[in-house]
Amino acid sequence: MAKVKEMLLSAYSFYDTLVPYLRDNWTWGATYADDGKFYIDTAKTIGIQIGAGGQYNDPTIRILFNGAEYHVISFDRTTWTNDKAIMIEITNTALIISCTDKSTSANAANCQKIIVCNGHNTNTGTDEQIMIYLDSRSSANVSAMYASDVAVPVDMSEQNGNANVNAKTTNLIPLYNTNSAFITTDVYKSLCEDIGAWYFGNVMVNDKAYRMSGSVFALDE
Repeated sequence: MAKVKEMLLSAYSFYDTLVPYLRDNWTWGATYADDGKFYIDTAKTIGIQIGAGGQYNDPTIRILFNGAEYHVISFDRTTWTNDKAIMIEITNTALIISCTDKSTSANAANCQKIIVCNGHNTNTGTDEQIMIYLDSRSSANVSAMYASDVAVPVDMSEQNGNANVNAKTTNLIPLYNTNSAFITTDVYKSLCEDIGAWYFGNVMVNDKAYRMSGSVFALDE
C-alpha cells in the first residue's frame, strides 16, 4: 500500500521539513546536495529544487531540466502560518507531490503536481524514470514531460479540476506529451471517473489496486 504523508508547512519550516523527507523516503538517481536539489538521473539532467522561504523569499519547488528552471511552484511567504499544504504519495514505483497554497489541507482538485514514475519509449522500446508536471486547478491547466528524448519541454492543455466526474465508468490512459515518445507505464490520468469529486485515496479499478491522487492513478501493487 502507498506511503502517504500530508504536511502543513509554514514559510520557515518548508525547507527543513520537506527536504529531509524527500531525501529519506525516495531513491534518487543522484546524490543529495545541500542546496535542496534532487535528480532522478545520475547525469543530473532532470530534477527538482526545494527553495527555502522566509521574510524575503517565497518557498518554492522548481523543476530542473538540462540546467534550466521550468515550472516553478511558488507558495506565498506573506502568510506565515502553516498553510502550505503538501501531499506526498509513494508507491513501489512512483512518487507524487501535490502542492496547495493558502489551505489547511491538500486539495486534490486545486493543486499542482510533480510526478516521478516509469516511462516507456514507444520508438526505441527502452524504459526509464521520467518526471511530469501536472496542473489540477480550476482552469488553464497544463502538463509537461521531462525525459531523455525531450529537447525543449512543451506544455499540453489538461482538464480542469473536478472535471468529468459523476461518470458511469472510470477510464484511464497513460500520461504522454507531444514532444516525447515516452508514455507512462505505472501512472495514469483519468478521462472520466465514477465519483462525485476528486480526492486522495486507495481505490480498486478492474481488480487492480491504485493510489488515486485526484485525476492521477498510480499502480499500487
